[in-house]
Amino acid sequence: MTSYDSFISNSIVEAIQRRETTLFNCDSFKLAIFLDGRVNVLLDENTLREAENHLILLSSELHNIDPVIREGPTVSTNNIECNEVDDLELELRTAAAERSSGLVSSQDQAVLDNFMQFPREDKSKNIMDIWTRLKKMYPLMYEWALVALALPTTQVTVERLFSSLKFILNDQRNRMSPSLLEDIMVVRSNYLFDKS
Repeated sequence: MTSYDSFISNSIVEAIQRRETTLFNCDSFKLAIFLDGRVNVLLDENTLREAENHLILLSSELHNIDPVIREGPTVSTNNIECNEVDDLELELRTAAAERSSGLVSSQDQAVLDNFMQFPREDKSKNIMDIWTRLKKMYPLMYEWALVALALPTTQVTVERLFSSLKFILNDQRNRMSPSLLEDIMVVRSNYLFDKS
């Protein structure tokens, strides 16, 4: 590789290094790299632990949204006298259960460890095709991957979607309902995501 020692090339290198630092400070980005079997070998031990912790947090949040994903922890409330259970009480019970049982079960930790031992995938393969193939082997991680890989880790995707609004919401479509606009944007964003 040719080395360029000029102000512009040095500025570009510095900008790339700052961007890399910014990206690796983003938990969602670390998680996306962790779940991408093509490039997760680039993560060091510390970043791997941080990504695993973020994955555990995501699992906990998904459970709060949809308890069917996994059986929830039960908490004994023998010493708590409360006639009505409000949102705060539910949050406190969940936090107590997580503290007492740990955020990740030994079975889930074994799945994570097994996943990291999986051979590296070819970088030319589509990540969604890889996860479709791994769905039966890692069903819970498949659900996590669908959520984690759908999050835009950079602003480019978001900016691209905002730019596409001018084609969708124009003078002829100025009375479109917000729900229809949202549905069209979801279809368009999945189309753009599938193309890349």
